[in-house]
Amino acid sequence: MWFLLFTVLFAPILVLFYIEVKNYSKVRQLNKLPGPPALPIIGNAHQMGKTPSALLSQLFKWWVDAGYQNYRVHVGPYRNIIVTDAKDLEYILTSKTMIDKSDVYDMLHPWLGTGLLTSTGRKWYTHRKIITPSFHFKILQNFHEVMNKNSSKFIEILRRVSEKDTIFDFQDMTHYLTMDVICDTAMGVHINAMDNHDNIVVQAFKDMCYNINMRAFHPLKHPESFARFHKSGHKKRIETRKLEAHYTNETPADEFSSKKLAFLDTLLSSTIDGRRLTQEEIYEEVSTFMFEGHDTTTSGVAFTIYLLATHPEIQQKVYAEQEQLLGDNLKGEATFQQIADMQYLDMVIKESLRLYPSVPFVARQTDKDYDISMWSS
Repeated sequence: MWFLLFTVLFAPILVLFYIEVKNYSKVRQLNKLPGPPALPIIGNAHQMGKTPSALLSQLFKWWVDAGYQNYRVHVGPYRNIIVTDAKDLEYILTSKTMIDKSDVYDMLHPWLGTGLLTSTGRKWYTHRKIITPSFHFKILQNFHEVMNKNSSKFIEILRRVSEKDTIFDFQDMTHYLTMDVICDTAMGVHINAMDNHDNIVVQAFKDMCYNINMRAFHPLKHPESFARFHKSGHKKRIETRKLEAHYTNETPADEFSSKKLAFLDTLLSSTIDGRRLTQEEIYEEVSTFMFEGHDTTTSGVAFTIYLLATHPEIQQKVYAEQEQLLGDNLKGEATFQQIADMQYLDMVIKESLRLYPSVPFVARQTDKDYDISMWSS
């Protein structure tokens, strides 16, 4: 009995201590970088906070303390270098070998499997080659009418809400718009999220995104063994099963046959080494595309509108460009070419993404040592 109790209580500590000793030389090297003082075993985990906003605020504080340079952070057995130097980032992101995703992406595997976001190596290269043609300029042009239709509906909803003396969550409303657009254009399925917020796909995606964000920014919930016993982890598994059932059972294959599709058509018709993609591979890429497409677009739109609201002089210039291009059809639907001609709006969107990236960070891991000093000098 006492031996079992000892094992349960102290075995994890002994494992962490072993990892600490094993990585001692690496830790000494990393400690040459600026960074906050770290405690044995837990590192800086106790300083990270329990919410996304708290963690990001702490990371920015450490960045300022490090003189706006790259710095190191230890979280339990994980040794992290926060890379912020533009030259160093260019080296990493253009590297042909430093492509292994950090294990922080592992928490997406129960939902997204090893799709384009979470895969690496040969699978990443082959699937990326398959999917890239789906985003050709001419193919996207085919969906302009669908995007216009959903956008007009969104504007009407905003108009009705603005007539009331109430406060509403713009980002939440944008979430429903992007869900409708991505399901209509890429999947050929109309879920009517803007009117039906209780749709099973809408609710499942909202719950999954929330749980993943909360887990990603909580160091103790990173390991799958810990997360599966937490109520949010249990809920995530339930939502994953709901989505799997919806994709595989409730959506007949012939529903897509007569529609103009890009992404799904590409997956269904593609081959790897002479074979068709399996149902699991298609599910992984569909889930990845919907997760990345609607979540990042929602954030991008919300941040852009926020910046326009806080910079009315810029908002006026955007409006002036609309007047010049659309003329008497200002309240009508813009053509594909008219949107392409909105150069000032394009600059505003890009500047918004620069100031407020839809994805706050990306992570890579490596077992090799890299000397990037020559590159960044």
